[in-house]
Amino acid sequence: MEIHFKELPPIGTNAIALLEPARKGAFIIDAPEGAYAWASALATEHECQIEGLILTHGHWDHIIDAHAFAEAGIPVYGHADDTPLFEAPSRMASFAIPGLELYPVAIEYWMEGGKVWKSSECRWRFATCPDIARVIF
Repeated sequence: MEIHFKELPPIGTNAIALLEPARKGAFIIDAPEGAYAWASALATEHECQIEGLILTHGHWDHIIDAHAFAEAGIPVYGHADDTPLFEAPSRMASFAIPGLELYPVAIEYWMEGGKVWKSSECRWRFATCPDIARVIF
């Protein structure tokens, strides 16, 4: 597995790509501004298909580009505790950069602590933690 990090605007939030070139698959973790373009280019470069976007939590800087992944047909994973932030990210407008467009995020798969999930050759064990990050693995 190859792990790639990219610090992205507007405030330096990291997007992470987990690539498995041998099986031509990739998962992306978090979607700051520009994450979709970066992840798509990286996946193309490594001849991988993006299999999913995992959102660690619903704060505005982690979900800015999530709608682009969903619109491209890429499944989005999130934790149910952040449903209000995924459905109505405008709730976070007072914490975001003025004028930034925040779009609702359609979560296709809900993650919960202790759940083991397998996709292709990857096995994930999700855990929840209090405060900021809802999902760790």
